[in-house]
Amino acid sequence: MKDALVLIDFVNDIINEKGKVAKFGTPTHVIQQNAIANTKKVLEDARTKGTKVLFVRVGFSEGHPELADIKAPFYQAHKANNWLVLGTWGTEIHEDLKPLANEVVLTKSRINPFTNPEFENELKGIDRIVLTGVSTNLAVEETVRTAAAKGFDVLVLEDCCASNNQELHEFSVRNILPKFCTIMKSTDYLSK
Repeated sequence: MKDALVLIDFVNDIINEKGKVAKFGTPTHVIQQNAIANTKKVLEDARTKGTKVLFVRVGFSEGHPELADIKAPFYQAHKANNWLVLGTWGTEIHEDLKPLANEVVLTKSRINPFTNPEFENELKGIDRIVLTGVSTNLAVEETVRTAAAKGFDVLVLEDCCASNNQELHEFSVRNILPKFCTIMKSTDYLSK
């Protein structure tokens, strides 16, 4: 089985306590989940084994022109608050998970990575998507739903994911994700 390890939205504005979106609680939940350290172990293992690694980050050009025709309040808040601007510290991937020069980094301007056609192109020949990232109930969940609908086998490493709080994370992990994917702890994945 050919895996691709996908790291979603581990960017400073979202997961660092000094990030522009930190006020919603994700940095705290990332710490509670030990998500960065857990993901780093999985990332190092993937690199050792030669597993394909894909980094996906959300980001917008200055002024957020990508959101010009989007009406959803979630996206409008990004524009109004000038969150996640490309070329700034806020859209850099966390220092403990920095991509290597040969690893693919894709940018998306929506929650779902499949909205960037390059994401699916990078998954050609892949049997299973192994997902890590934030937020569990947003980007991870949307990725799982779309990947499942497209016929991919999907594995979510639960302790490599985080949300605004434990309640949102748990709701997704217990009620939504099991319908579309396998859920596992990183230690169990690494021991196989």
